[in-house]
Amino acid sequence: MYFHNGGYYLSAITLGTICQRFPYLFRLSKHLAVDPALIVGLHRNQASQLVVVLEVGDRRQEVDIPRRRVREVKQLLRGLGV
Repeated sequence: MYFHNGGYYLSAITLGTICQRFPYLFRLSKHLAVDPALIVGLHRNQASQLVVVLEVGDRRQEVDIPRRRVREVKQLLRGLGV
């Protein structure tokens, strides 16, 4: 798990369990769940794959979204107004 302050924690607990404990987290892929407040934008890359832009502090990170989650992610982003 990575935190807003740049720290991280390695856990034996599965990501699914963590998402159940913290229902505000949004699962972007099999390996990644984020706080929706970190999502600042989205676009498509050259391969036409949906990419979500996350901002933590002064750093930006782009995350490729698996094609099976595109519809779900777009609905979330519409709800957030991104």
